[in-house]
Amino acid sequence: MGRRTWIARLRGLVLMVVYDAAREWLWQMIWRSRRPRRRDQIVRCEDGGEMALHHLYEEEGEGVGVLILHGLTGDGVDSFAHELARGIRSLGFGRVATSSRRGCGELRFGSTSISHAAAEADVAALVDAFDCRSLVVVAASFGGLLALRYAANPSPKVCAVFCVCPIVSPARNERYVAQMPFGRRIDAAVAQRLVSQFNRARYPAVLPKVDRVRDFDGVVTVAAAGFSSVDAYYAAAEASNVEVRVPTMLCNAADDPVVDPAALPSSTGQLRVHLTPSGSHCGDPRGILAQLVVSLRGGTGSYHARALAAFLADVL
Repeated sequence: MGRRTWIARLRGLVLMVVYDAAREWLWQMIWRSRRPRRRDQIVRCEDGGEMALHHLYEEEGEGVGVLILHGLTGDGVDSFAHELARGIRSLGFGRVATSSRRGCGELRFGSTSISHAAAEADVAALVDAFDCRSLVVVAASFGGLLALRYAANPSPKVCAVFCVCPIVSPARNERYVAQMPFGRRIDAAVAQRLVSQFNRARYPAVLPKVDRVRDFDGVVTVAAAGFSSVDAYYAAAEASNVEVRVPTMLCNAADDPVVDPAALPSSTGQLRVHLTPSGSHCGDPRGILAQLVVSLRGGTGSYHARALAAFLADVL
C-alpha cells in the first residue's frame, strides 16, 4: 500500500468516527425528543422470523413511498436512519418508513432468527408489507448489499433502488478492511457490536470471544442460515456481478474505510455508480462542516437525500 493510499484511508477512518459521533451526539441532544411519532408494523416471514416497518411519515395520497434499509450493526430507529428519513421527507416525499431486519433493534430480545447478506427474500417481505402502489428502496452499507441483490428480481411496485455506500463483495471487503490502518481494530469493533446486537443467551460460551466479523459469521450466521461455510456464505452474498432490472444507483466514496471501492461494478444498463472523492462511510462528501449542519438540522439538506431526488427526477 502506497503512502498516499494509506493516508487517504486513514483520513476516511477518522472522518467516519467523527461523522458517527457527531450525528449520534446531536441526535441525542437535539432531535431525539423531536422525532416523529412512528407506527410499527411487524412483518412475519414464512420461516417464523420477524422484521419491522417503522412508518415515520404517512401522508394521504398516491405519492411514491420510500423504504429505508439500515446497515449491519444499526436498526430502523437509530440516528442515521432518522436523519436520512427526515432529509428525504424534507424534499417532498410524504410516505417514508425505516425497517429493522431480523434480530435487530427491539427484535433481538429472545430472537433466534437473524438477518444475513444473502437474504434478499427478507427485502421482498418488507416491500410486500409496505402498503403503497409505487416504492423506492433506499439502503445503506450492509442494507445496500441486500437491496442491490434484490434489484435483480424486484417487485413490480418497486420503481427504483438507491444505495449509500453499499458493500458489494463480502469476501473482497474482508481483505480490504484487513489492509486498512487499524484494520484489525475496526474488524474487532464491528464484531463486538454484532455480539451485543444479537442474543448472547443462545451462544453464551462462544460469542464473547468473537473478535472478527468472519468469526461471528462462522459461529452464528452460517449455523442460523444453513450455509456450509463462511466462504460459501460470502460467495452466495456476492453482488458485484448482479444484473439489476430496475433503475439502481450506488453512491460510494473513494475514501470509505470499510467498503472497497475497487469492488464496485461499472455503470451499465439500469445501474449507475457514483464515486465521490471523499465522504468516508455514509458521510457527507461536502465535508465535516456540511455534515454537522445537516445533523444540526435533523437531516434537512442531506447530501444523499438530494442525490436520491435528482436520481429519481432523471429515471422516473
